[in-house]
Amino acid sequence: RHTRYPLVTGVQTCALPIYSIRLHITGGEPTLWPELGEFAKYFKKIVGCKITISTNGTRTLRFWEQYAEFFDDIAISIHNERCDVNHLIEIMDYIYLHHPDVLINGTVLMDPLNWSRSEEIASKLTAHLTPWLLKTRPVLTQGKMDLFDETQINYMADKIGRAHV
Repeated sequence: RHTRYPLVTGVQTCALPIYSIRLHITGGEPTLWPELGEFAKYFKKIVGCKITISTNGTRTLRFWEQYAEFFDDIAISIHNERCDVNHLIEIMDYIYLHHPDVLINGTVLMDPLNWSRSEEIASKLTAHLTPWLLKTRPVLTQGKMDLFDETQINYMADKIGRAHV
């Protein structure tokens, strides 16, 4: 019985050997949970499942040095209003170069109300030499793309794939 994380016992008990378990960690900013790193480490070792996390990438490089190996996929959503591009590059480079089995990808959220900043972020990440996965996605207003012009829509369509192709 696992008393630290009771959920682990439940998942282990329910999991049939023929199935692959994948844990998706999302919601708000999951890296703010103080126990996330130890939880991922513990869950990976005990259950042996794949772990995916969606994050804004604001945690320190030290966090990723300590825990990146326990995630299989790391998806970073990149928001123009709080993006430190150099910090993201440092984190994404570290994960890509030191943990080649971890899929690292970034999604630049293109804001029509702050297009130039969004485009600057996407361009800097695309020009970087490390070929992590990078894509752009529109920030919608009431579920619509009304605020984007045709040039912006075309820009987003072209910015899907590997960085520095």
